[in-house]
Amino acid sequence: MIAYAMLKGARLGVLDGKFASLGKKTFDGIVDTCLEFADGQLCLSNICLVAGLGPENNRRRDGTYAYYISEPVVKNDAKGAAPFLMCYTEIMLLPNQG
Repeated sequence: MIAYAMLKGARLGVLDGKFASLGKKTFDGIVDTCLEFADGQLCLSNICLVAGLGPENNRRRDGTYAYYISEPVVKNDAKGAAPFLMCYTEIMLLPNQG
């Protein structure tokens, strides 16, 4: 979502144009480190399955680093795949792309 925000913000003129290249660099890093072939299919890996805060009576979900790294990491979950695809649409709108 950070890469998407930088790319779209730069495209809309809400952010300085330099953020387009930073967003592209961030997207490329995700492609290099998280996009892989598994069982003959393209997969987006390293997605946190679930994370959140509270409720008050559930102290395990306290927002600490230890809590977040204890959550399962999965492939192709919508919370990662959807922002990745949204970001890719912004990549395709960059000059000299697509």
